[in-house]
Amino acid sequence: MNRAVLAPLLKLTTFAAVTVLLTVPWHERSITELVERYAAGDEAPAGVEPFVVSEVDETLWWLPEHATLVAGDVLVGAGGSIEVCPDSWLDERSSHASIRAALAPLLELPLERVIPSHGEPVLGDGRAALARALG
Repeated sequence: MNRAVLAPLLKLTTFAAVTVLLTVPWHERSITELVERYAAGDEAPAGVEPFVVSEVDETLWWLPEHATLVAGDVLVGAGGSIEVCPDSWLDERSSHASIRAALAPLLELPLERVIPSHGEPVLGDGRAALARALG
């Protein structure tokens, strides 16, 4: 992620404590290095809520204080918006239809931002971006 994209995100929080949260099991390859580098914890802080999508082994993280959803692989940045991941990332347990159904409850959240692991984040009107992706 480039600095121009990262700068607005840095304004959203203070850095009293760093936490590294896993979104998908295969991202675990980077956790040890990050925890050591930032002296980080690996348990969700109070108020941070997991949203599990078991058929794709993913946990999205809802940060209500910042109206921000953090996704691993199931949502990807797409030119200022987001999309459901490509078919090639899915296995026999899931489909775009099943993922859309699993993510639909997130539309009830007052989403402003969506931060995917792949692609640029959505920094405003995140709920509308998610609604388009699930359309």
